[in-house]
This record gives sequence, structure tokens and C-alpha cells, in this order.
Amino acid sequence: MEKASIRTRLLVGGAIDGCLTATGVAFGAAFATLDTKLVIIAILSAASANIVASTFATVTGQLAEAASWTRTLGEKMRMDKKKVETLGIVKEFRDEAKTNWVIASAGIFLGSLFPVIPFFFMPVRSAIVLSGAISAVILFGVGALIGWLRSDNMLKYGIIVLIVGLVTAGITRSIEFLVELV
Repeated sequence: MEKASIRTRLLVGGAIDGCLTATGVAFGAAFATLDTKLVIIAILSAASANIVASTFATVTGQLAEAASWTRTLGEKMRMDKKKVETLGIVKEFRDEAKTNWVIASAGIFLGSLFPVIPFFFMPVRSAIVLSGAISAVILFGVGALIGWLRSDNMLKYGIIVLIVGLVTAGITRSIEFLVELV
């Protein structure tokens, strides 16, 4: 797969992941507590954990693939592992994994950042509405970008990604009702 394609996938996927996580946590914390400070802490904590967990998993998988590939290459070429690791292609693959880590982190960070901003400046109830609207715009925009990249219907893909966001919001809201029943 082409590097630009992988990086686009990581940035777009990260933005969706960050936005859905931040919005889900915001809605859950806001509906449950109506405490602005707690909502901000919950969103930033979830976003931070998401950045570390998601990107670490992605890059660790890529590095495991490189290790497997290096081992196979060494066996086929009958080279020592240390010699194989000095090959330029192996170093390039590892450097690419590090770059991908940064790109995936940036996507998650940006997707998480914008939904939290209203909570710094508004009462919780108003911030929930604006955060939801911001998230909807982000998700629709990312979906439209996907449509554009595919040379396909931007409106269709915008709506598809937006629906995923609405389903996530519905699940988050439903959790509060289920917990209240217990």
C-alpha cells in the first residue's frame, strides 16, 4: 500500500475515532453529572488514553510485521538477523512506523479537540448542544472527504459517517438510562 494512502487512512480514521470518543465521553459525563470540570477532565483523559492506546496498537502491529518480515527475509537470504536489520529497507519501514504514529496521533487529537472546546466557555447544557453540532460537522466533513478521495458521492459518505456518530450518541445516551434503571 502506498505511504500516502496509509497516512490518509490513519489521519481520517484517527479523526473519526477521536471525535466519536470525545463526543461519547462528553455526552456520557455531561448527561450524568452536568459538571463542566468533570466533563472536561473525562474528555481529555479519554482522548489522551485513546491517542496512546490506538496509536501504540497500530505502530506495534506495524513493527511486529516488520520483525516478521525481517525474520523471513533473513531466513530466505540466510543472513543473520542483525545484518538484515542494517538493510536500508528495514530501517525505512521502522521510520515509517514512527511517522505513522505521529499522523495517527494528530488525527485522534484533532478529532478529540474540537468537541471539548465548548465546555471551556459555556454551561454544560449549552456546551452539549454545540459539542454535538461540532462533532456532526467534523464527522460529515470527514465522510465527505472520503467520498471525494473515492471520486464518489461526497454527500452519501458524509451522511454515512454522520449516522455512525448519531448511533454512537444514541448508545451513549442509552447507557445513562440503563444505569439509572439499576
